[in-house]
Amino acid sequence: EWDMGEGFMLEDGYTYQVRFKVWPSQEAYDLLADLNNGKKRYSSLTEAEKAQIKEPTTVGGMYTLKTNSETSYTYREATKSGDTVTPTGEPSEPGSFPDVDPLELTTRPLKVQKLWHNNYVDSRTLTDSITMELYGVDSDGTTTHDFKTITLTKEDNWYAENNYISYGLVTYNTETNSGEKVYETGHDFTLRETDDEAHYYELSAGVYRPMFINGTPTILEKVDTAPAGMSDSAFHYSDGSHHYYRLDGKIYRDTQSDILLIATNSHRSYMDLNKVVVDDAGDSVIDDTEFEYKITFTVPADIANYDTVEKYIWFSVYDSVARRTLAPSEYTCTGVITPVQENPALYSGDQYANYLVAISDQEMTLKIKQGWNVRFLNLPIGTTYSFEETNIQEGYTFVKAEVGGTRWIANMINGSDQGSAQTMTSLPSNTSGVNSDTDISGTIDFANARYSTTYKNKTLTEQVNILKTGQEGTTPLSGAVFALYTERGYNADPKTASKTDLISDENGLIELGKLSYGKYYLVETSAPDGYILLSAPVEITVAGTGVTYNQSDSSLSMSSSGIAHDQEKDVYTLTVTNNAGYELPSTGGPGTNLIYFLGIIFTSLAGTGLLMKRRRRNAS
Repeated sequence: EWDMGEGFMLEDGYTYQVRFKVWPSQEAYDLLADLNNGKKRYSSLTEAEKAQIKEPTTVGGMYTLKTNSETSYTYREATKSGDTVTPTGEPSEPGSFPDVDPLELTTRPLKVQKLWHNNYVDSRTLTDSITMELYGVDSDGTTTHDFKTITLTKEDNWYAENNYISYGLVTYNTETNSGEKVYETGHDFTLRETDDEAHYYELSAGVYRPMFINGTPTILEKVDTAPAGMSDSAFHYSDGSHHYYRLDGKIYRDTQSDILLIATNSHRSYMDLNKVVVDDAGDSVIDDTEFEYKITFTVPADIANYDTVEKYIWFSVYDSVARRTLAPSEYTCTGVITPVQENPALYSGDQYANYLVAISDQEMTLKIKQGWNVRFLNLPIGTTYSFEETNIQEGYTFVKAEVGGTRWIANMINGSDQGSAQTMTSLPSNTSGVNSDTDISGTIDFANARYSTTYKNKTLTEQVNILKTGQEGTTPLSGAVFALYTERGYNADPKTASKTDLISDENGLIELGKLSYGKYYLVETSAPDGYILLSAPVEITVAGTGVTYNQSDSSLSMSSSGIAHDQEKDVYTLTVTNNAGYELPSTGGPGTNLIYFLGIIFTSLAGTGLLMKRRRRNAS
């Protein structure tokens, strides 16, 4: 309403015009979006709000804003004497102006789609649905307006339409590319997750700002940098393909199409800590020694849900020799907590029974052995890590520590496996130390990557062979099958063999390979045909003074006469004997006559017994 004032009088013969700019406020845009998204109901609005909103006339129609309608005027007759204006009549009945073209103000829908980058065959299976929030960030970067909660499903290929958004409003001089006037700033629209999936995946989503630019609805996409030809002070620039705009100090470009807001989930990265022990030639050896590590992970504290979920780093220890995940009771670890103490819901199920939890920014100590792998799960981008090998035992030297791994650039999984589309690149070795240092550190820079830190040590070894013979120690026996255990593996429950299916060849030989210093148990699992299986393991001891062994039922080991040392090749050969058993006869074999002979004897005895019975019957 506009009262022109008691002292103002229209004069005859003149045409009067009033011009003013009017535009919908940001609150009006947002209110329409909330109504069309179903977030607000028309019945819940205030009377003042209802007066500005036009309800849809059809089912499924859109709410719009009433504009430039129901305009009217009133007046009073008056007289004027000099500068004095005196009203002489009552206000007139309202008169109507011709309606101007209405401003077509409605919200526009945007399409949303989620892509998954997940290349881990052993990773968490995709869920069937996920909840996301479509929200707008204001120009101050902090205030948000939640427009809609969207449920995306695998069945719909993680795609949803009819998500309504609001616009901002700006004008500028197209001839000079300047003179911009921002009436309403609009919002930066993007997506965020609300489900537990946010813990397993890194989320990246496009940022879009819908704007009316000189009255034309335009979808702007936020970009990282301005194009080369756009000056630091320019509001608008065109490179012939896109129009670029500077709003709130950020650069946007027009999408020239309906908006499709894509959110990409890339599986969080893993970190593997591997232990390798080698001999002088660089070959892996069988070793049962524990190596101690101090380990720290630091997750960015500003990450969502840091205190309740994200500061806990889950990990497990895998024995590549036994091919199984070890229980926490099978290794030494301090400075950790058990899964049941903190938020077990994220890792529910029997497969997580053998996991422990490290705490962000707190040092843990872990002892691992040759062939073990420690896997730390779901590390967010920006997580830092440090490893240090401590207390290296006598007889071992540190060789190097290496950081590497594999990053999968793509492989979008939307309801189906597209594993053949993956592209792999080697990760950079982003370490603060060098390979000759026992302490190494770095940062998780990528998602959907498998980082790997490998510590390598060298130890003294002896090459050991087994000569399998008969009891006298000279006749080679083939086909004997053995398993080799370290002392710890033999005492474990269940027992864990370092090597299995060791079979003696036609010369009775078995190569055990290079063994580091320590005690080993050689267990016979299958004896040669016609020989008795060893009832006790053969104990083998490798030390700086050489190799000794003890076979409980053989004098060769006790007298050390069963040990041969080839000085030139530096190979120890240990003679392991078997006692002969009773050979079972077979058709056409040497035992056949014995069967025939026994059969004749038993037949004769049976005949004698029958004859005696008949005689007794006759006598009676």
